[in-house]
Amino acid sequence: MERDMLAAVDIIRQLDEAAAQPADPGEIDALFDALVETYRQLDGEEERGRVRIAYCRSKNWTGGEYWHHFPSYTQRFRNGGEPDDLRRMIAHYSLTDGWPDMRDAILGLVTLQDAAKLRDVDAGPVFAEFAPLSSPDDRSGIGSMRGYMEKSAR
Repeated sequence: MERDMLAAVDIIRQLDEAAAQPADPGEIDALFDALVETYRQLDGEEERGRVRIAYCRSKNWTGGEYWHHFPSYTQRFRNGGEPDDLRRMIAHYSLTDGWPDMRDAILGLVTLQDAAKLRDVDAGPVFAEFAPLSSPDDRSGIGSMRGYMEKSAR
């Protein structure tokens, strides 16, 4: 539904604004979790694609300003953080659709899978949750985000 897509874009705006200042990581996590839940509710690939574009255009969040000051979800998970950080990072990769470089995204996902194995956490169900939400388009010649997540879910 278009209303959900507009809500997701508004959450991205809020997330980007919060990431521009020394925001409380708990506030950031709550905004990101709200975005993920809205993303999950979107009706179809066209709406999810629009949200992915808006997400990748965020300057302070996806552009990295926030991550210069705080550990990424991968770092938090790898360093003993909560299992929700694994879910958040896989959702982030689904939302970025491998942007700006699918090779880097795959390397990041492999690092995340390795961390999950070391912590004896089964990442397969999380990949299975986000595979159908991820783009089926192969923009780089090495496969789609959906295809990678489907393989990782097995």
